[in-house]
Amino acid sequence: MSHRLRPRLGGGLAVLLLAAGCGGEPPETAYQDRELGIGFDFPEGWQRLPASQLPRGKESLVTIEDSARVASVSLVEFDLPAVLRTLDVQLMLQMVGEGKARRALALFTQLNSTFEDVFAERYAEFELLDREWVRVLPGGKAVASELVFKGKLSGEPMMWRKAAIILIVGQEEKGFIMAYSSPLVLLEDFLPAFQSIEASWRTIP
Repeated sequence: MSHRLRPRLGGGLAVLLLAAGCGGEPPETAYQDRELGIGFDFPEGWQRLPASQLPRGKESLVTIEDSARVASVSLVEFDLPAVLRTLDVQLMLQMVGEGKARRALALFTQLNSTFEDVFAERYAEFELLDREWVRVLPGGKAVASELVFKGKLSGEPMMWRKAAIILIVGQEEKGFIMAYSSPLVLLEDFLPAFQSIEASWRTIP
């Protein structure tokens, strides 16, 4: 990595700049939504993207990016299909934590198939790389199913993407997607950051 020499600031100017910086808001280090009951921590050096900078049509509850704005993670809310808005689904979610995931598997199979079709239509050169059917998230009140794939939009390089489809106990009408993306050639550089986000995921009472 190349290092650029920076010109020294005059003493007075340096003091003024430091004083100006001290009054600003500290950077966010985590996302928490007590109404939805979810949260996660930001990797070191990652920042939340202001809503005004999100591309049109890509609204999210929160989007964070690395300092170079190469990789990103977004939390997106979606309406659950009517077939999933049932008491059975809520009971299923509670039972998954006890290892009773057979019905969860059937429901997630339906969701995965739907989203796989959406992604295949949206991204050029789409290729499914991996999937995980049902995983209980830390706290035991949420379960996720994951699709890992590569694909690209117009004007961007080939991207590695992971969509974690999340259902939460008590959320009868909404589901969530944690969408991870990184240039495929840089994936190894960003995997630790993605893993730290997953490890910090939590449900908030």
